[in-house]
Amino acid sequence: MSIGSEFWHKEVIDFDLPSIAEQTAAFNTLYELFIFAIYKAKQNPNRPGWELRYDLTGWHEYKFFSKELPAIQEKPDMRFVYYYNSFNKNFYLLAVGLRNSEETRVSAKEHSIYYIAANRLKRTNQDCWQMIK
Repeated sequence: MSIGSEFWHKEVIDFDLPSIAEQTAAFNTLYELFIFAIYKAKQNPNRPGWELRYDLTGWHEYKFFSKELPAIQEKPDMRFVYYYNSFNKNFYLLAVGLRNSEETRVSAKEHSIYYIAANRLKRTNQDCWQMIK
């Protein structure tokens, strides 16, 4: 599948990744797994079950692990929110963060990736995107 350009929201670079680095001892490993997860999401960007709803309709989530060898039956502890434009094949990464056990989309919980993504999207404009590739 041909992929166009990849864009990350500037707050992924300026806020999300530094915040994760502060909370994670093995950030380099997590970052490698994050980059691999993006690669995997781009292979099948519109996979059923990844679609988000409500304020994030049209966007998708991807779940991944922060460590190389998770325990059996352990759930992915990281999420990112992205949009894939099937016309120009561009990939837009809106937010990345730790999984919140409540996974609420309507509260101000500090670590709710969906809350962060929905609020970020409301104040996003064209200048907020940085081309990665």
